Amino acid sequence: MRPRLRSLGPWEYTAFAVFFAVAVYTGWVAWDVHDASSDTVDASLGSSPSSPSPSVQVAAPESPMTPPPLRPFRAAARSAGTVLVIGDSTGAGPGAWVDLVAQDLGEQHRVALHAWDESSGQFAEAPTSYGETGPRLEVWNLSYHGVDPDYADHLDGVPLPDIVLLDIGHDRSPRELARTATLTLDAVGARWGDVPTAVVLQNPSVLDEEQQQRRGVKRLTRFAAEYGDPVIDVYAAFERSDPGLSFVTADSRPTEAGSRLWADVVDRALSVTTSR
Repeated sequence: MRPRLRSLGPWEYTAFAVFFAVAVYTGWVAWDVHDASSDTVDASLGSSPSSPSPSVQVAAPESPMTPPPLRPFRAAARSAGTVLVIGDSTGAGPGAWVDLVAQDLGEQHRVALHAWDESSGQFAEAPTSYGETGPRLEVWNLSYHGVDPDYADHLDGVPLPDIVLLDIGHDRSPRELARTATLTLDAVGARWGDVPTAVVLQNPSVLDEEQQQRRGVKRLTRFAAEYGDPVIDVYAAFERSDPGLSFVTADSRPTEAGSRLWADVVDRALSVTTSR
């Protein structure tokens, strides 16, 4: 009579299953390492000794997050004979910050302010004059209502600027701001080459627009850092000087006092000295 085999208990079954799983995994790892080594060798045979292995990944350089200082831009502004402002309605018209800066510049220059005429779609034929003595200074103010990124379409007739101020912000999403800034400054570069440029960070918004404006300012700051352009931080000046936002209207535009504060910030960036 043949001896009866003892049936395996639960512990024996478990040990056997673990042993089998480990054996299978070890065999798979050995095969995978061998296969990967073969791929590496095969790839290296087709390249020069100095070529990096395809399996080596090099991290992309990090984009700078801080814009450069204003010092080089300010130096260019001191000797500028032509200033170009590109922006939205916050800088358009009499009494806006561009007009106020032109008046301040008129204390030491003979300023010709060329304003964009929205009704005709071109610059006004007769510039506004400020100042009677000093070197001649032309300010071309391409500021108007709307959010279309079409500033590049209106640069004909503008002479080579010595400095550029990009002034966009309200009523655009962060993505739209970045796109508009990119299209505009790329057009400036294609037309005139490397012109010293500063990006204006506009005043805070109110109510439902507050968070979008805050995000937009952060996006423009990053854009300026990526392009190597300094910023003129009007946004921070409003937060310090007007925490209650009394200098901002219900539609997030600067009041008369807000435009004056804005002009003062730009004056400092341009090294403008006034008698006020």
